[in-house]
Amino acid sequence: MNIVGRYKDIDIAENAIQVAQKRLNNPKFEFCTNDLLDIDYDAADLTVLLGVVDWLDSDGVELMMSKIKSKYILISHTQASTWSPYIFYRKILDSQNSKDQYGARNYSAEQIRVILEKNSYTFEAITHPNLFNPGALIWASRLK
Repeated sequence: MNIVGRYKDIDIAENAIQVAQKRLNNPKFEFCTNDLLDIDYDAADLTVLLGVVDWLDSDGVELMMSKIKSKYILISHTQASTWSPYIFYRKILDSQNSKDQYGARNYSAEQIRVILEKNSYTFEAITHPNLFNPGALIWASRLK
């Protein structure tokens, strides 16, 4: 695998980091276990947030976005409508978590757009959720 640049993977789950390290085994990848709300972010060309937003309350999402120093952000999030079968799964999953910072969340594209624009990013929906796939993918570019 010919990798250009360097990459940093941060996950709160130690086992996820261990699996990624084992699979990639490449010195250009740095792995660490940490809480995304407790770290200082390095400047980067791109930050990829896959499934992260779904587990943070809105204050946590705003805090994390305010710390990111990337030119671009790629974000996946769940946007299940009230008629989606997936919403029932999320409600059951969230009921098993305490009401602290981390728990299954469901955000609208509008909610994500507002947070991004508040932090000087544009918003572009790449994919849209549907009945069977509540996932949405967003591309954001820094305005400054």
